[in-house]
Amino acid sequence: MYCGTSVTYEFLGTEAVGKQMTPALGKVHARKIDKEDFVRHAGEEFILVLSGSIEVHFDTGEVVRLKRGDSLYFDSRIGHAYMSVSRQLARVVGITSGL
Repeated sequence: MYCGTSVTYEFLGTEAVGKQMTPALGKVHARKIDKEDFVRHAGEEFILVLSGSIEVHFDTGEVVRLKRGDSLYFDSRIGHAYMSVSRQLARVVGITSGL
């Protein structure tokens, strides 16, 4: 488990040898986004909202709102940050590749 200030992740499939994707269950804690909240890393990222709603903020200024059942696939080299916008904290499945 990884407990960050904006998202808590429980990594899945950690025993797989030679894997090229990193799947995780997450709970989005952030309620606001600051400049230092943006992360970027090699590869691609997929996010699926299981409950609640989130906004995905990009350092390009773009903001994408996702609700339960919505997903987004993007180049994770672009700075990005997640924020819960529903009453309850959003739960998500995230998958990164190319780390």
